[in-house]
Amino acid sequence: MLLIVSSKVVHPDTNRLFPVETIERAIEEMGFDVKLNEPAKKQANFLIKELSERYYLKRADMEIKLTLREEWITSADGPEGDVNQKRLIELKSYLKSHSIEVKETKESGMIVFTCLVESAKYKDISVDSKNFFSKSVCEITEHQVVNKSVGTVTYPENED
Repeated sequence: MLLIVSSKVVHPDTNRLFPVETIERAIEEMGFDVKLNEPAKKQANFLIKELSERYYLKRADMEIKLTLREEWITSADGPEGDVNQKRLIELKSYLKSHSIEVKETKESGMIVFTCLVESAKYKDISVDSKNFFSKSVCEITEHQVVNKSVGTVTYPENED
């Protein structure tokens, strides 16, 4: 359970994971007792909520993909095609307002929106996207997105 918690919380400013030892100390200070008859994931989610109220940390953001077939938008002529174009515009606006970052790409007959979202908003986006296009597919591509530049060093090139 400790590993679940430590892999899902990050520092709000740097997006870096906390060491397991730091999370363990914080849990001990809270006086939390592990319940062997309850699922670890349920206890971890409770702990994340409690820790975020007491300490300066947050749940890691998530990367999700929302996929639509281009034919759903472009195949219909006349009024239905116009409605689909309008829905697509509304969906883009919705995603921009509910995401930290949105990228739109086209891949082999598909329109793919890659969104960086707060983990608490995934379910809302997944459910609400069905209101725009009922056959749309929303999937988690990364459960947690943390600062991937940690540990990398760039050296200036020699000027010789």
